[in-house]
Amino acid sequence: MDDKASAIKSNEVKRNRIVGITAAAISAVLYGMTPAVAKMAYSGGSNSIMMTFTRSLFGLPVLYILARRKGISLALYRKEAIAVLPISLFGSFGTAFLLYSSFAFINVGTATVLHFIFP
Repeated sequence: MDDKASAIKSNEVKRNRIVGITAAAISAVLYGMTPAVAKMAYSGGSNSIMMTFTRSLFGLPVLYILARRKGISLALYRKEAIAVLPISLFGSFGTAFLLYSSFAFINVGTATVLHFIFP
């Protein structure tokens, strides 16, 4: 590998690192705002089911576009879909639903801390 190719590779690694750190920081800020937004939505009449649905509704088109751009197939065989269903219900959906439900009953800060101290 010559010096020019090495410099290009080094710049690409630095760029990827900056993009990764930036994405993680923005994600942390947005995720950290979720409890406050949920509490405000509850005061306006929303509930945990609506919060979970809305979160998924707006996220799915973005994820679909990103998958298409990268050429990732979203098709599942029947056996795969059956295996993914419990993971989706008890993992992704269940966690979000129960976390949003907790905001209606206890302090947002307490709920968030309890959510993140799981084993």
